[in-house]
Amino acid sequence: MDSSINILGIDYGFANTGFAIVKLKNNIIIPLKIDTINTTPSPKYLKMYKEDDNIIRIQKIVKELEVLIDGYAVQIVTLEQFTTNMNNTNTSRKLYGVVGAIAALSKLKNIPLIGVTPRQIKLVICNKPSGTKEEVMESIKKNYPEIKNFLPHQKYKIEHCYDAFASIITALEEYDVWSHI
Repeated sequence: MDSSINILGIDYGFANTGFAIVKLKNNIIIPLKIDTINTTPSPKYLKMYKEDDNIIRIQKIVKELEVLIDGYAVQIVTLEQFTTNMNNTNTSRKLYGVVGAIAALSKLKNIPLIGVTPRQIKLVICNKPSGTKEEVMESIKKNYPEIKNFLPHQKYKIEHCYDAFASIITALEEYDVWSHI
């Protein structure tokens, strides 16, 4: 039996979806690729309905995730679940569309999808339930120094990459991932 699996971690968003792909080999996490998928609204001159544009953006995210899943032979997908106490229903609706599309892609590819909560991530990564995004990033930098070699060059949305990586670490700590494959 091969004692390695490739895992895709996702911190989904609408404009910026962070992802991390790692190989878990003999219980060692080996980063393979970490980056973001970015979408922007269609230009106004196209006079596209926002709802149609949202579908196009979700399709772009899913298509790029599918390329990653196929290219890296991903066997498990993890993602950070968002809380439903968002004040902006438009943002909530978009994010539900993204997560629904990710869940459908996972099902079509017959790949287990493991969701972890922000609280689980903070407990695993920061050892407390109220860690900040900065504390999550600092803890990952400290415990996985090799990650810096895989981070994208743009620095303005790097927290999404860390959150995607954190979803993998948390899933590995909280669940028996081997039983999912």
